[in-house]
Amino acid sequence: MGLLDSLLEVPERLRVWQMAGVRHFYIDPEAVPAVGDSPAPESASVEDAVLAAPKDVVGQAEPAVEQVETTVEGHPMAPTTPPAPETPQASPSTVATSDPPSQALSARLTPPTPPQPSQTPQDSPTGGRAALPDNPDRWPLPWPTFFAKTPPTPRLVITYRELGLDMAGQSEPRRRDLWRRLIAEAGLAGKGLVAFWPLALPQGGALTEMPLHFACGVARLNPELVAVFGEISDLARQELATRAASTLTVLPPPHALYNPDPEVWEHVIATLRRS
Repeated sequence: MGLLDSLLEVPERLRVWQMAGVRHFYIDPEAVPAVGDSPAPESASVEDAVLAAPKDVVGQAEPAVEQVETTVEGHPMAPTTPPAPETPQASPSTVATSDPPSQALSARLTPPTPPQPSQTPQDSPTGGRAALPDNPDRWPLPWPTFFAKTPPTPRLVITYRELGLDMAGQSEPRRRDLWRRLIAEAGLAGKGLVAFWPLALPQGGALTEMPLHFACGVARLNPELVAVFGEISDLARQELATRAASTLTVLPPPHALYNPDPEVWEHVIATLRRS
């Protein structure tokens, strides 16, 4: 059978196979029952194989024909493979760590430890605050006004809690008379030897002790003796001991000296004279 005759006898849908040089089809004997009592011989022609094959098997061969038609100049085209989905890149903040989840959660919930401030020579051992500037004019008001009223080189500094009221214009006549009498009897009047320096100031309707300003003022005045009439807190004592070299003495409060016991009065006078 010639080529032209074979082309005419082959079904249209299988003619491309014969033109491509295919002469035989392999048919699985288990999937396709043999026609007749005996299977087709292995050397059967294309026509015999096509006639012997069921229609469903012939239909399965049509996709292969389409793949043959995609050849270009004898070289098969590269199959088009759908691009693989891009893997999202993890940001540095989402990179998994080897720590267990419980440790990672604990690390997020634990607040960072704040840095500890370093201790400097100017820090106050009591309050952690640096000393005031050397120039009293740069101190907060009203301290520059108070310092301007002090003598330059006093030997004695007198203070009491109510002094802040007296220097703020809320003086009490009995206290004013008391200091005149004490200073005169101690032999310190009119010589620029006594300075009044407040320990507390009125704030919010109450007297508030100001240990830092008190101690820095005493250190600036540098007297021999600091006489506190009444109470002084441990904080003010420590500030004074840290910043000044003056001797501290505590005497009865002013109201106890309005009508004092003679022995108490003599003790106060003798203490002031030693300044």
